[in-house]
Amino acid sequence: MVAFVWTSALELPVYALLLARRFESWWATLALTLALNTIMHPALWLLAPLWASSTAGAVAAEAVVVLVEGLLIAGVLSLRASRSRPRPPARAALGRGLGAAALANLVSALVGLLVWN
Repeated sequence: MVAFVWTSALELPVYALLLARRFESWWATLALTLALNTIMHPALWLLAPLWASSTAGAVAAEAVVVLVEGLLIAGVLSLRASRSRPRPPARAALGRGLGAAALANLVSALVGLLVWN
């Protein structure tokens, strides 16, 4: 549970910086961050025994998380654009989603490595 809270706290500012303008209110970005972590965090830790002993496995696991989170973000952006902005094209939503997921997970992974190693 502690890791979930820290991951969410570290990723929220990144998502807020990169995605907040796409939603009508700040809490939508908060809800998206919590939903992404609620979905992906348990899945990542369930697979931890498979990647815990290998750097390549850890990188592969993070890559899967980035891909899934990026696709989820792109879907949300495509479905729920703010009233002041039109819905982005699918390619733009995918790029924004993958970029935001990559940066947010890079931040949380690097901080995790620094704190727990």
